[in-house]
Amino acid sequence: MISWYFVLSLILQQAYFLKSFRLNTNHGCIDGHPTEVHPDVTEFLGVPFALPPIGPLRFKPPKILTHNYYNYAGHCFNAMYPAKACLFKRKAVGFVSIDEWQPKNNEMHENCLRLNMWVPKNKTGGVMVFFNGRTYHRGFGSLPQYDATILSHKTGLIVVNVNYRNGVLGFAHLKRKKFVPGNIGLLDQQMALQWVYENIKYFGGKQSMITLFGIGTSGSAATAHMLSEGSKKYFSRVIASSGTIINDFGYEKSSIIEKNIKKLVYRLKCNYKKYEKKVKCMQKMNASIIVDEADRIRNPKQFEIRYPFIAVDNDGIFFKKSIKKLLAKGKFKTDVDILIGQTTNEPSIFIFNYLKGKKFGCSFDPRKSVKDTVNQCNMNKRHYLNTIVKVTEAYKLKRIAVSKIAKLYEWPKERSYRDRAIRIIADFVFDCNIVEFGRKISHFILKGSKYYYVLGRRVSITPWPLYMGATHDYQTHYMFGHPFLNPSVYGKKVEEEQKFSHQIMNTLSKFATTGKLYTNWPQFTFKNMVAVNITHVLKPGEKFPIIDVYSKQCQMIKFIKHRYRYRR
Repeated sequence: MISWYFVLSLILQQAYFLKSFRLNTNHGCIDGHPTEVHPDVTEFLGVPFALPPIGPLRFKPPKILTHNYYNYAGHCFNAMYPAKACLFKRKAVGFVSIDEWQPKNNEMHENCLRLNMWVPKNKTGGVMVFFNGRTYHRGFGSLPQYDATILSHKTGLIVVNVNYRNGVLGFAHLKRKKFVPGNIGLLDQQMALQWVYENIKYFGGKQSMITLFGIGTSGSAATAHMLSEGSKKYFSRVIASSGTIINDFGYEKSSIIEKNIKKLVYRLKCNYKKYEKKVKCMQKMNASIIVDEADRIRNPKQFEIRYPFIAVDNDGIFFKKSIKKLLAKGKFKTDVDILIGQTTNEPSIFIFNYLKGKKFGCSFDPRKSVKDTVNQCNMNKRHYLNTIVKVTEAYKLKRIAVSKIAKLYEWPKERSYRDRAIRIIADFVFDCNIVEFGRKISHFILKGSKYYYVLGRRVSITPWPLYMGATHDYQTHYMFGHPFLNPSVYGKKVEEEQKFSHQIMNTLSKFATTGKLYTNWPQFTFKNMVAVNITHVLKPGEKFPIIDVYSKQCQMIKFIKHRYRYRR
């Protein structure tokens, strides 16, 4: 006898599917579903954009879907389950601000080349393609922080979040393109862009209004597509926050990555003489074993902040030539509008890991309160000078550079040693390279818009210590409308946080739909690297403060890197 519970569940399930929104694409039909929070936004979750990269397709560029891939046994693809994360090594520590950026084990799978899409009823035609990823070795487009329901509802944008292979499965490199080509993760992104470009009309979007959007390493990836011949036709605008392709975490020499994969091959006992056999051996192995072993690879010739497997320069497929030459000669997409940005304290959430131990006086114990003294990174002068030495060693600078850098950051005198150390790392690793990228491209982007912003507001629910300020990552809460999606966690500050989030989303939307921003927001040029400083909700008639981001420190760092670098 059939239980009433079973009958009721069937009725409810049928009612849910009656609400579905069906449309046809180049690869068959898809059923989307209204979001719970805003039914005027339809979500299409876990939509494949390439064939599953498993078996013989592991370590290979993505393969395009067949014509009727979404149609199976007379049914349309049911896009109601979020895309699973591509495999990577999870590192939970018991602290919310670290663990919340990582998926659960059951949310990961090698068959991960899928996207999530949010489509509003009232569309502007604008499309924002978001590349997730804090680093090239981990990322997950289905994190709650990237839920684009609010962003789509408030702005009329179609938002697409793309999953791509990361770590060793996405950025291994072996004997150039013949065996394992390198930059497979970027090629995954490129395939997703092609899918969006060819199918977005069915969702009500316009091919001429596609904007790439990335933060940190994914900002690096977004700008990388400007340099790839295979990507150029698929987008018109770029938003790169907290990272560009020339940042130190952006790419590595192919020779370094190849040495790392050879170490891995040996550890996996796939060290055959013929490269074909090496690759086949790894293709037959459990993917989790490969990922775990890859996480143990270390290369003393690599910059500490770079992971063993990241994007490679001049791979011959994604990057046809060296990145430096492409930028220097203007051989990149110049018919583009670009919005570049950064936060005021990009590296602060990383320093407890980069500067851990007694030598630097900086640590973080997740078992203790963020207000505890042990979590304040209270440096003395010795710790501070050790930090400068570490930076000079990382950049292969002569010892004399230590005193030059110390003198450069001696003002203001009242600034603590900890805050000076953060400023040095911010300038070396993040800010100055972001500014330099803007200067390099400004020579060649003559018709497109060029804007820059600095975000100086700290998200009120950030669990990190107060001294960290406006950190890396948490700008996503404003950009995706988190205060609207989860208002209860903001308490008494919810109204102000919602207003600021709305201001940020409107800014992103205006740029994504028109390529222009407000009349009081000047565009940057090579000689005038200006930005707006965004710290609060503007009052009627109030203008954004304008600041010069090509600071004295950035100018001197460029000189120091050139003048005091060890030569071979």
